[in-house]
Amino acid sequence: RTTFVGIDFGTSTTVASCAVLGDAEVPVRTRPVPVRQSLPDGRTFEHHLVPTVVAWHEGRLLIGAGAAEIQSC
Repeated sequence: RTTFVGIDFGTSTTVASCAVLGDAEVPVRTRPVPVRQSLPDGRTFEHHLVPTVVAWHEGRLLIGAGAAEIQSC
C-alpha cells in the first residue's frame, strides 16, 4: 500500500491530510490528520484545522490555536 501525506499551509488555516491507495472499489482513501495544539493555560486539544499562527509566550512556543488565542489579547 502506498500512503501520501499533504500539508496545506494556508494564509489563515493549515491542514494536514493523508491519502492511501486502495482498490478498484475505493481507489483512494483520504482523511485529515488531527494535530495536538497547546493553549496558553497549558491545556491541549487535537483538531485537523490549525490556525496558521506561531507565538513565543512566557517561555513557550505556541503553534496554532494557542498562538491565535494570545494574538487576540
